[in-house]
Amino acid sequence: MSAEWSELSDYLAGALAPDAEADLERELFDDASAAAVATAFLAVVDGIASIRAHYGTLGAGLSARGLEELRARGAEIAEFTIEPGETVRCVIDEGVAICVGHLRLPPDADARRVDVEYVDPTGAIYGRARDIPVDRDAGRVSLACDRHVALSTELGTFRLLARADGGWRVVGTYAVENVRAPA
Repeated sequence: MSAEWSELSDYLAGALAPDAEADLERELFDDASAAAVATAFLAVVDGIASIRAHYGTLGAGLSARGLEELRARGAEIAEFTIEPGETVRCVIDEGVAICVGHLRLPPDADARRVDVEYVDPTGAIYGRARDIPVDRDAGRVSLACDRHVALSTELGTFRLLARADGGWRVVGTYAVENVRAPA
């Protein structure tokens, strides 16, 4: 069985060349072990779709329950924990479907929910996820991102914002260097 999760992901995204697509389809129909891998992969895709339907997105906040649902479905997840002001490297192996960053809050951040700003290398804000829940017991916010999105962003910078005195204040800035694992 040669089909890998990354190949299945590329197939579903329509990113395979026509010959590679035809080869994969033949393998999935002719090889029981390939079909089993595809079935497990589709269960994870279904889990992602379920979370998207329930929470609206997977590209922003991910609850502890949502993360456990993905793990229970067999999702390969690249996880890392990052402190405010740090830059970490997220190595994305071939089988990884989802990257999850656990952004630790500073001790003085007294927030139940935060907004997340996505910042490009020039400092310009290109997106904002609103009302992300804080896991107060763990002292963090967990953000999830699909493999293809992570690999399209070499360096991702996030700012967590909390309501303070009628406005917003930055409670932490975090950077993630996304790299494909060597083959």
